[in-house]
Amino acid sequence: MRLPSPLPFFFIFMFFASTIYAGASPETDFSLGRRLFADGQYKEALSHFIKAFRDDPANPEINFYLGRSAFETGDFETAVMAFDRVLIMDPEAVRIKLEIARSYMELGSFQAAGQLFKEVLETDPPANVRSNIEQFLAIIAASQKRHFFSGTLTLTYGYDDNVKVSPIDRLVETVIGDVLLEEDTGTPQSDYVLSNIVMLNHAYRFLDTPYSLVTSVTNYNSFYGKEHGYDVNYFRLSSGFSWKGLTTVWSNSLFLNHLDLGYDRYLGSNGFESRLSLALSRYLSVMFDAKIENRAFFQTQQKDALNIRVGLTPVLSLGPNRFTASFSQEYENADADYYKYDRVSAMIRYDRVLPRDFSIFFSYRFQETNYDGRESLFDRTRGDDTHELSAGISKVLWKSSNGRKKITAQVGHTYTDSDSSIPLYTYRKNVTSTALAYSF
Repeated sequence: MRLPSPLPFFFIFMFFASTIYAGASPETDFSLGRRLFADGQYKEALSHFIKAFRDDPANPEINFYLGRSAFETGDFETAVMAFDRVLIMDPEAVRIKLEIARSYMELGSFQAAGQLFKEVLETDPPANVRSNIEQFLAIIAASQKRHFFSGTLTLTYGYDDNVKVSPIDRLVETVIGDVLLEEDTGTPQSDYVLSNIVMLNHAYRFLDTPYSLVTSVTNYNSFYGKEHGYDVNYFRLSSGFSWKGLTTVWSNSLFLNHLDLGYDRYLGSNGFESRLSLALSRYLSVMFDAKIENRAFFQTQQKDALNIRVGLTPVLSLGPNRFTASFSQEYENADADYYKYDRVSAMIRYDRVLPRDFSIFFSYRFQETNYDGRESLFDRTRGDDTHELSAGISKVLWKSSNGRKKITAQVGHTYTDSDSSIPLYTYRKNVTSTALAYSF
């Protein structure tokens, strides 16, 4: 049997295919932009909305999506211009007023944003919209504040197994022969210690500028059960200006310190310090600091010195994990050579946030100090290497609804191992403490 020729069927298929193809309209920039916007590809969507706008600049729907995609990509100026074109065509468009207000907030135009939010509230919007607007207005109100107060009150009770930092060996070699230290000073003495820290901060912000006047007061007191000669009373006052950018905070201040040891004046100092903090990404930040300080020792004038310190502290935050490192170089130019020193310090610390408001930390610090002059009693130059290991756990016992106030309890332990070229300064030390802190 002879089969029919396939040629007629081919022409029929091509006819219908061409008919279907001719009836399918190509995807426009606007429709493609909406599809990309729905998929969260805002940057790609924005480029298509811009093309669609050039072809039809008076189209309110195109301008709306142009504004939305610009907002999502952080181009808030373009977003405001696009929404403004829609508002001109429909002055009562509540949704558009909300979008413009949000854009103004991102641009820092809080007064204009607040006015638009209030206009929307007057239209009696749905409850969820009203709640969001009230939160925005609270943020705007806070941004107009000039005075900011914060602080921390901490009470600590601890056990120190070497209060006097006594050396490992009571028998100390000197140029006049071996000397056996008295048991009271040559043998580690343990004691319990109660201490408190009060830190109060005040910032006065100059509105419409990135500058603030920041003042801080710190008072620290520690009281031993038996060794009252080592009780400490410390006071610090600092004040200066701070500049805040989007990712940068730079503060410069003058400070005064006063320290009493055993209820006698021990140290007074004053100086200047500077700190620069940079947020390099959402995960990584770094702080640079520098300080110059004039120190006066009331009981040992040979220790009077000019102290200079510079430091670097990077911080890496990955979810509940935070890694901190710090490096510093310090130089103290004392009046007497055997009190002059160069010091290098390094520290690494790991913090982990745990469920139920618990957190833990581990840290290691190393410090190397080299003195300039030879100590005549030992006929050698002093050099110290200090290793310090710390660990602890803390829990937030209470916090306010906004998280700005909280009470935290912490238990920690620190072990110090210091080796010196002069055995008198070689010691071991353990300190265990419990602390309760209120911050606001």
